[in-house]
Amino acid sequence: NVARFSTPSGDASAPVRSGDATSSPVTKKGRFDAKRDELQSSPLVAKMNQEAENHWTISPDSTFMVLWSAVGLAALATDLVLQPLDIAFDIGTHVALAEQADLITTAVFSFDILLQFVVHVPSA
Repeated sequence: NVARFSTPSGDASAPVRSGDATSSPVTKKGRFDAKRDELQSSPLVAKMNQEAENHWTISPDSTFMVLWSAVGLAALATDLVLQPLDIAFDIGTHVALAEQADLITTAVFSFDILLQFVVHVPSA
């Protein structure tokens, strides 16, 4: 393992052994990064990462997410109709169904916010 590096005087003819502590250009951080990259590129680590990724995330194309999107769309449509009516005619205090619909849509939207933290975002 002989490499040629230029010295401060510009002389590149002197061979430098990679084991020399004073002349080695590789730092401890560089060795650590190289070892980490080597370990992360192993097939076993890639398989473990894939299993962990699949275990803790939900695919946006799954049946559950398609159905959940339909539920969210229904909640949005309900709010689009009932909120203006509630503001204009104060139906929330007179119609029990409107008050229940408001609570249900709030619960759906709140759960959707939490659900979005575990939906897998495909990488480019």
